[in-house]
Amino acid sequence: MKYKGRTVMVIDSKPSHREEICRELEDLEFDRADMICVDNVGEGNEILEAGQHVDMIFLEVKGSDAPDGYSVCSFVKLARERYDIPVFLTFIGSLGPFRDASVYSQGFVEKPIDKIDLGEKVNRVMRITILEEKVDALCVPDENEGDCCDG
Repeated sequence: MKYKGRTVMVIDSKPSHREEICRELEDLEFDRADMICVDNVGEGNEILEAGQHVDMIFLEVKGSDAPDGYSVCSFVKLARERYDIPVFLTFIGSLGPFRDASVYSQGFVEKPIDKIDLGEKVNRVMRITILEEKVDALCVPDENEGDCCDG
């Protein structure tokens, strides 16, 4: 599998929507065993705060049980700034007030999911993640200068 060992968190209040995203990610060669599926932002926060490594997050921003716009924006900002995790916002229909969350997200994924669009977005983010990891692995700190990758 191309992305075996890469952890993806899917946050969606509807089990059928979580399942749809997981199925599409399996088609992109992610391992189902590496997927964390939760109902809400609070559960997602708990997992991140507990130190679980996550490579990518899919977050529902609109639905009957979806969090309010402030919670979504706060969670996306936290994931990006504190944990450096790319976040895709998933939605059905119009985004309305949730557009503001796009400032910190990798973009939007409309449901029902377009396989080609999802593949392009996920592969782009994973290529960048993998390249960053390779650069970090090559970087050896200089005893006098500190971490060579920090400038």
